[in-house]
Amino acid sequence: MGGGLPVLFEGQVVGGIAVSGVKSEFDVQIAKAGLAFIVRDENH
Repeated sequence: MGGGLPVLFEGQVVGGIAVSGVKSEFDVQIAKAGLAFIVRDENH
C-alpha cells in the first residue's frame, strides 16, 4: 500500500500509520520516519 505501513507489536499488527499528500514514494518515506519516531520514543 503506498503511503501506509503496519504497526506491529510482538509480531502482531496492532494498527497502521498512513500519509497522503505528496508522491507515493515520499508518503512512504514520511510514514517510515513517523513509525521510527514512535519506536524510538517507546524505547527511551
